[in-house]
Amino acid sequence: MAEMAGDYMSPRERNSLISVLRVLALRGIGVVLGIASAFLLAVFLGASAIVDAYFFARRTIGSVQSISDVLIETLMVPSLVAHARKDGAASLRGLSRRLEWVTFAVAAVICTVLALAAGPVVDTLAPGLAPESRGPAMLYFAILLITIPITLIAAIKSATLLALRHFSRPAMARLLPRLALVAVLLLVPLGVDLSWAVVAFVIGNALMLLIFFRLAERALSQAPAAPIPEGKRRIGLSAGHGVAIIIFAIGTLIETTLDTYFASLAGVGALAVLTIGQRISNVGASELNRSLLAVYYTNFAEYAAEGNRLAFAREVTTAMRSGLFFLAPLGFYLFALAEPLCRVLLDFGAFDDAALALTAQVVALVAIATVLRSPVAVIENAVLSDMSARHIPFATLSIVLGLAARIGVALTLLPSLGLLAVVWSAIASTAVKLALGMIWLRIEGLRLAAADLRRIAVVLGLGMAAAALAGGLVSLLGDAPRGVLALALVGASAASFAAYVAVAARVGVPEAGWLGDALRRKLSR
Repeated sequence: MAEMAGDYMSPRERNSLISVLRVLALRGIGVVLGIASAFLLAVFLGASAIVDAYFFARRTIGSVQSISDVLIETLMVPSLVAHARKDGAASLRGLSRRLEWVTFAVAAVICTVLALAAGPVVDTLAPGLAPESRGPAMLYFAILLITIPITLIAAIKSATLLALRHFSRPAMARLLPRLALVAVLLLVPLGVDLSWAVVAFVIGNALMLLIFFRLAERALSQAPAAPIPEGKRRIGLSAGHGVAIIIFAIGTLIETTLDTYFASLAGVGALAVLTIGQRISNVGASELNRSLLAVYYTNFAEYAAEGNRLAFAREVTTAMRSGLFFLAPLGFYLFALAEPLCRVLLDFGAFDDAALALTAQVVALVAIATVLRSPVAVIENAVLSDMSARHIPFATLSIVLGLAARIGVALTLLPSLGLLAVVWSAIASTAVKLALGMIWLRIEGLRLAAADLRRIAVVLGLGMAAAALAGGLVSLLGDAPRGVLALALVGASAASFAAYVAVAARVGVPEAGWLGDALRRKLSR
């Protein structure tokens, strides 16, 4: 049966899964570099005023960079895929050049104005900064503004690479700024000023852009030749498509703000507990979802451009299943093992027993919301990838209904559940979005096959069983020392995941068959 499961995956499905894992590995390196930079700052400079200034500038500019990457790639990839299908991949050469110049010019002007007004900007966005932090914060903010135009052009080049199915190269290029930053932070004990680390980050961004230009040029030169239409060529961006993407971005911002607002009403320390719990539950899941969608968004756009609704619907369920194959056990592990995991990570005296228990509950519930979020993200990207879909009504309904559920549940449960009401409101909001998304797919003519949905249900069931097994094994240790408990968490999770893959392969889950075959080939060498 394992061989049958592996053979069941088409070459395209196998290649997509391999691409997802490659992107995930590269993004994982980026996460490690990010953690390393924070660790080096903590070790060398501590919780000082200059570190506050640095994190203000990095968080502010970093959020703009992250949003810009997502917005530009989501907006441009379907249009570029359609152009490549109509006129040949080589026709993308120069297609976005005018957009790049206009984007760079506008961003440069805005960033120059913001750099000149760095003082008021810092005072407005971070009025609580210590006086000794204000000067460095202004300097770092002004320097890092240079990266905004660079990020925008890099995102346009990245969209071109994704449209040409070069998935891992953008993720690899984006490692350069963090590598440059970590390299200079290692020199801080030798007397190197933190300002040079900020400059190194900017230089890393510039090198990243040069590599993006090189990668895009090479990809286009290798693309199949095709006749290029006469006259001026422009990217046919849909206004409705762009508005829907902005609606989703605003909705996400409002959700984050609401979580912060309601958590602040739940008592002292509630916001810290919520933030820590979300960080523990979301890091791996977030990177997995981003890696998955980096590949499948292009796949969706290709099927939408072809008008192949049957293959499009099948690709949606494949993306859901592939994401949940890895995410379901992760999410359910976090649910089942939240209490011992928090003991290992947080029981160092700063957290009392009540805070530790509350954090474990938050981790467990956020993990459930994260599992639900994966198919929601797939559906949202599937609808956005189809240029003929009704983007604005879908985005508006999804955000409005989701926010209504979030606010209603939070207000209802907050008096009795306190902080946990915030997490339950997120679960309710995500469940509403999932229900709407499944209905909307049918409205758009994408009927998901019952057999494919059954495989997804099997993955979820097996993930729950694996997590229950891991939880049972760890519970046998009782109040073991932290080191023993940490080893038990790793061992129980690894053993139950191996059993999960084996059983999933036996019952015909394609990803499990492929993964089992790949591991056997590696071990037999």
